[in-house]
Amino acid sequence: MTYYHVILERYTAPFTPDEQREIEEIYGRIRSEVAGCVGYHRGPNVSPFAQGHTHVHISIWETKAAHDAYQVHPLHDRLVDIIVPKLEAVVADLDTGSTPRA
Repeated sequence: MTYYHVILERYTAPFTPDEQREIEEIYGRIRSEVAGCVGYHRGPNVSPFAQGHTHVHISIWETKAAHDAYQVHPLHDRLVDIIVPKLEAVVADLDTGSTPRA
């Protein structure tokens, strides 16, 4: 089954050009360097119901275990170092392996 990790993001300060370049570079590496990553997407929140959350991050994993392993991966650690000090977020996870089908 599949595990989805969703973050609705709002930033308290802008990123420097160097930080933005590093963030994009790391996002570009995750699918090829982290086992179990099926998809990794981030972009502007285009919903009219965004409630101030300007960006959406969605990562898709083969399993919850693959997602959990990513949480301690050096690429994730670096993103946390750059992004979290400027981030207000709402996080949601969906594990289709443990969720009844509707």
